[in-house]
Amino acid sequence: MNVRITQRTAFLTLAPSRSTAFNGRKACSNRFTRIARKIQASLDLTEDMERIVSRRYVVTSTLVIGQLTRALPAKAVMGMTAGRVPGFAKADTNGFRVYTRPEAKSGGHGVGWSEITPYSFQANESWRETPVSIADPAGTEIDAKFVSDSDGELKIILAPILRFSDKGDLDTIDIKELVSLNAFIKGFGPELLGNPIQDENILSAEEIQVKDRTYYIYELANHSLVSATTWNKRVYICAITCNSLQWRKSKSNNISVLKSFQVLVSG
Repeated sequence: MNVRITQRTAFLTLAPSRSTAFNGRKACSNRFTRIARKIQASLDLTEDMERIVSRRYVVTSTLVIGQLTRALPAKAVMGMTAGRVPGFAKADTNGFRVYTRPEAKSGGHGVGWSEITPYSFQANESWRETPVSIADPAGTEIDAKFVSDSDGELKIILAPILRFSDKGDLDTIDIKELVSLNAFIKGFGPELLGNPIQDENILSAEEIQVKDRTYYIYELANHSLVSATTWNKRVYICAITCNSLQWRKSKSNNISVLKSFQVLVSG
């Protein structure tokens, strides 16, 4: 009897009761619950930190951009718009505006171009500047391009004199010392207008003097007008083209624009 009691007592001591097993499972469950809560809290903290960092990044970026924009001079900011810096003055009482090439303008040229002497022309309010494309026939020598729905298209081309001559003082040499009136348009015609120029295509050709510089002025059969002069190692060319309707309506206006073109030489 004593042995049985001892064995039973031992069994009862070694074997967990139902209450003890339940409490163990409950403790384990509570432990997993606490771990899960810690993990969730950690995830929530990470999300909060991401939101804070994101907000700080946006605020900081906005402040930095604002400071940089205020710090840059107006000329530098405008100079970043693909070479197009506004150059038109306000219109006069007759609706005409003077365009003067801005100093900050880059044009369609590549790197390595020396300083360009400003030029100007006068046009009505229908003209606006458009982007320069290297796909144009004159390529990187196009300095500026303008269009008018009613009047046509105008291009300013700057060609190095060394392309076709190395004689004389290239800084100040006059165009008539380089090439004749007739030879110039035949040589540059294909590049300017896309087609060869024959004698019958030249409706008129004349020389005019502006501030001691010679300008060649042409009217061509394909509704085109050209003005050219030389200064500072370059040939400055203004070319206006238009369709038949624009030519009929705006021929006189376009001739006025062409003859107003001049390089702003000193002296």
